[in-house]
This record gives sequence, structure tokens and C-alpha cells, in this order.
Amino acid sequence: MKFSKDTVEAYERNLQAKKDAAEKPLTKQYLNPNEIEIGSEVNFALLEEDPLEFWEVWGQNIETDKYRPFRFPGEAGEPTDEEIHEELGGNWIRQKTEFENLRKGIKKGDPRPAVKCMAWPVYNFDDECVQVLSVKQPSLRETLMTVANRSKYRNKMIKFNHSISKTGQKFAPYAWDVIERDDDFDDEPMNNQWELVQEKGFNIQLLLTNGDPFNPERES
Repeated sequence: MKFSKDTVEAYERNLQAKKDAAEKPLTKQYLNPNEIEIGSEVNFALLEEDPLEFWEVWGQNIETDKYRPFRFPGEAGEPTDEEIHEELGGNWIRQKTEFENLRKGIKKGDPRPAVKCMAWPVYNFDDECVQVLSVKQPSLRETLMTVANRSKYRNKMIKFNHSISKTGQKFAPYAWDVIERDDDFDDEPMNNQWELVQEKGFNIQLLLTNGDPFNPERES
């Protein structure tokens, strides 16, 4: 068959567009500090001032060996062993620890302890998208709380930009920096993305039931 030049060019453009889309990595919905490479940083803005706080316990399915997190509201305090056992039910057991932590009295093979977590919706400037930042590293959490309690930043952290970097140091593996915004800071892309996500029903509280904050109608 013979096709016109315009038809062939349009066809080739369409093929290239599909190829480019397939090769482009999918944007992650979650921003986890432990995934940052040593010596690198991620730049973002908080989209809500206050974090969602919760305790996280990892369980293992006794039939499939798959793992998933179970979460408990932060206001209630650290969950007891009995509360964790009741929440996991009959098909799940607590994941075992793989490494010893003598300072905390944890031996290899002990039930993995509950971890205090904080989560916010954030705008990732590097990836230009809205994500959920989950912080469970004690050093990061303590640094953040120290900074957030200073008079300059108290209840105003949402008005600044932020960065988390991974240093690789043994006692301070992460750093959280608060950055002043320039006078010509353009917040329109961030605000537009955040508005679109909210219009789709974004609900960070769904983390507590292992749901997807970006897809409220999806079953957990």
C-alpha cells in the first residue's frame, strides 16, 4: 500500500510518542527517605502543616508469605502485643527482625517492633508531582521536631521549602533542611497539582487502613 507523506509522518510520530511513554519511568506516589541515594537529596514542599502520625507494624501472611504494613493511630500510643495480635488476625503473623539492635534489646528473629511514623502530602520539586512523604527514621523525626519548634518556623513550615539528604554517616544518616523561598518563587505548578489531587478525593487518612490516599475508591 502507498500512503501519503503526511500520513506516514503522523504514524511515525504516534509510534515515537508511544515509545517515549513506555520508556518514561512511572512517577512514584510515595517519597521514602531510605530510597534516597547516599550523597543525594530530594527537594519538596509540605502541602499540609500537620503530619498524620501512626504506628506501623509489618505482618507476614502465613499462606502466601507476602508482607504488608498494619497501622495504628498515633494518638493512642504504641500498640501492645495483644492489640497487634488482634489486628493481624488469624492469617497474619508479625514479621521477624533480620538484624540485632543491642541498644534496644532486640535480637535477630524477635518480632519486628512497632515504628512511629509521620506522613504528609508533599510536592516533589524534582519529579514535579504530589507524593506522600513517610518519615519513620528517628534521627529525621527528631531533627524535624527541633526545627519545627523554633519560633521562626512554628506552625509555618508549610510556607518554606524543604530538602532531605542522605549523608551515609553512622550517627546522622539523614539531614532535613528548611529553605527560604525566593521572592519570585512560582507556586502555581505546585498549587495546580495539589488542587487536581484533591479533586480526585485525596485522603491521607486511608493510610491507617492500608488504603491508597490517591485512590479513595480502591479497596485496600
